[in-house]
Amino acid sequence: MIEFYRIRATNKVENALAWNTYIKNDANVETVPLTEDDEMFFQHIVDSDEPMRKMFMQVVITCCFIELRSLWLRSSNTDFWLRWNEYLSVLRRPEDRRSNHTFHYKLSVNEISSLHDACVEFSSLMSLAGQWVEDNPPSG
Repeated sequence: MIEFYRIRATNKVENALAWNTYIKNDANVETVPLTEDDEMFFQHIVDSDEPMRKMFMQVVITCCFIELRSLWLRSSNTDFWLRWNEYLSVLRRPEDRRSNHTFHYKLSVNEISSLHDACVEFSSLMSLAGQWVEDNPPSG
C-alpha cells in the first residue's frame, strides 16, 4: 500500500510541475508559480522515482524473507507455506495466481525477476539447512 501512495504522490508532483511550466510560460495566467526551491524539490522527487522504487523493492523482499525465515524456524509448516504462496504468488502463471499481496502492485518484469532470484536464493538456503540437519542428527 505504501507504494501506491508513493506513485500517487509522484504523479501529483509531476502534474504540479507541468502546471508550473504552463503558468510560467503563459503571460495571461495570474497565478503565482512555484518558488525556485519548491520547483527544485518537486523535480528531485520526480528524478528520484526509479531509485525509490528500487529501494522499495529491496525493503519488501527483505521484509518478506525475514518473516518467512521466522515462520520457517518457529512456526508450523502450514503457516510458512501459506505466507510463501501469498508473497510469491506473483511468480506463478497469471491464471494460477489467487491473491496478490499489496506489494505486487505494478511489479515490472525486472522486479519479478529480482523477486524470483531472491526466492531461489532462499530456497537454496532452506535446502542447505535441511541437508545439514539430516547430515548432523542430534546425539544422545
